[in-house]
Amino acid sequence: MILGIFGTGMMGSSIGLRSRRNGDYVIGYDHDAAALQSALACGAIDAAVSRDDLYTRSALVVIAAHLDGTLAEVRRLCNVCLPDELLICDIASTKLQVWQAAREIPQFIATHPMAGNERNGPNGASATLFEERTWAYLPSDRDDLVARLRTFITSQGGIPFALDAQEHDRLVATTSHLPQICASVFSRAFSRLAPHQSAAALCGPTAREFLRLSASRYAMWGPILSSNRSEIEPLLRDFSRELEHIADALQSGDDATIEALFST
Repeated sequence: MILGIFGTGMMGSSIGLRSRRNGDYVIGYDHDAAALQSALACGAIDAAVSRDDLYTRSALVVIAAHLDGTLAEVRRLCNVCLPDELLICDIASTKLQVWQAAREIPQFIATHPMAGNERNGPNGASATLFEERTWAYLPSDRDDLVARLRTFITSQGGIPFALDAQEHDRLVATTSHLPQICASVFSRAFSRLAPHQSAAALCGPTAREFLRLSASRYAMWGPILSSNRSEIEPLLRDFSRELEHIADALQSGDDATIEALFST
């Protein structure tokens, strides 16, 4: 199979590495010429091609851009004549806006692999990034394309999981977006409250994971949080009230409330 990758950053290059390991021929396009050359150099793609060639030569194209870039490309494709047998998917972290933008493209299925890391660019890519990770996708009337997509997800090591766009965005607000915000807030507090050089050596596994997550870039997370603000905002307010409740319990010596925290 010829696989096309739009966006050869860490995620796109991870897909490319795995696909090449599976025996696919991988072609790539990226607005950033340096990222494209890095993807070639690290073996994530076999060849760099033009954007038009990406869609005419591939059997499957993965749009692996940040959310804003994904939306721009999907909207552009609404005015492009695409082969009927072509399968196009994205991997953006929220789905409602993407689904709305792509409704006029029958070859498109919106997806979201629940995988990633804080590293940027092709040099941070891994052929095993999606191993045993849930890979969500939205239902489609094109059963032939759904079957091909599920085969592709499995070939990447992922676990296909179907659900609609609104449910997806509601759930990831809790499972992904809230933890990322908590990690970023913790990192800021850590820098402010633990300036001693020994603090890093005393971090437990949770603190280390939070600090790792906090290295993620605003360029990726800004559009994600903005697109899902209606789901995230009430979660943050509820979470804040829970933290205030625990702080009050500690202040007053309310051990029962603290005990209940560890029994839920």
